[in-house]
Formats: sequence, C-alpha cells, structure tokens
Amino acid sequence: MVERGLAGLKVLDVASRANANVALISYHFGNRDGLLDEVVRRTAVQIANARSERLAALLASSGGEPPSPRAVLRCWEDPWIENVERENSREVMQLLLHVMFAADVAPERKEHLLEDSVRVTALFLDVLAQCYPGVPREKMTWRMLCAIGASYLVLGQKSPVGWSVLSSKGKVAAQPRTKDAADELVAFILGGFSAPVDLGEGARGGPGSKRKLSS
Repeated sequence: MVERGLAGLKVLDVASRANANVALISYHFGNRDGLLDEVVRRTAVQIANARSERLAALLASSGGEPPSPRAVLRCWEDPWIENVERENSREVMQLLLHVMFAADVAPERKEHLLEDSVRVTALFLDVLAQCYPGVPREKMTWRMLCAIGASYLVLGQKSPVGWSVLSSKGKVAAQPRTKDAADELVAFILGGFSAPVDLGEGARGGPGSKRKLSS
C-alpha cells in the first residue's frame, strides 16, 4: 500500500509478496478491501485492548479518586506509540488513518472497523470528565475529538505534515523523535481540556481552566 498507494494495490500482488495462493485471500476475506479491513480491525482492537487494560490498572491504583489527566492521557497515547515503533506497523497505522478519514470509505464501514476503539474512547472520556468536573459533557466530547485528531496527525506518520518546513526555521531536529512528539502532544491536549469553558473569556480564564497543565 505504501509503495503503490491504495488505488494501485492488487490482491494478486499481495498474494505474490506473501507467497500465498490468491484464492485463499478471496476465500477468507472476499476481496482486497476485506483483507485490508481485517488488517485495520486487528490493529485497532489490539490498541483498544491495551488502552483499556492500562486505564483499568490506573483506576485500580488511584484509590477511588480521579487520576491525573496526564496519567490518563499516557494510558491513551503509549499503546499507539508502542505499536507505531514495531517493524512495519507504521504502514498499518497509515492504512488505519486512511480508513478513518477517507471520504470514499462508507461511514458504516468505519464504524464496524473502529467499534472497539470508539467503545474504549468512551471509557477514557468518562474518566477525563471526572478530572474536569467544571467542563460540560458536550465540550469534553468536542475536546476529546480534537485530541484524537491531533494524535493521529502527530503520531500517524514518521514525520508530521509540515515538519520539514517548520523545522528549517530554527535549530530543530530534521527527524522528530516519537517520544518527544508524544510528550508535546500530551501537553497540548492537556491545554485543550483545561481551556476556559467560555472561550470568549480568553485570558481571564474560567471554570475549566482551574487545573494546571502540570496535572
């Protein structure tokens, strides 16, 4: 897919590269899209399960009190980072991103493939809502969606879009480290969640801005 693009990917090429009978792909997955969907679904389920397990462990260790938002977000980001850093996994993540954002992928197909991811996202949203009791649920939902979008943009590719141009303006690494990206991403998302509820208040702050970024 990475070499030829999704449109240029043929089942016969996949079978040849895998040294497999092309009929097996048709038998097990139906067609090319069925095969790609299964790759995406398995990856999404793997990440969702890891996120769920880490969140459960964090809650168990918090003694019934809301955990720090930073700790919650690390439970969210770290499984993705660990998956991306495995050999050949980043290409799979790019395929997952294509399925999520491509206009030519039906909404029903997206919902089916990402069912587990959405379920686990709801669990994280519930916990984060406890961390920011002054922020209405609707705003928390929007901020969670913004966090998801930022995460995929920053961590979904080896070098984020625009990095080469922006990094040329100063003494910035030519190739960003995934760990650095994750740290800055968490700080960015924390800033979004702790933003004022009334965005018109600006620098005056508001109920949602009481928690410090360092939390």
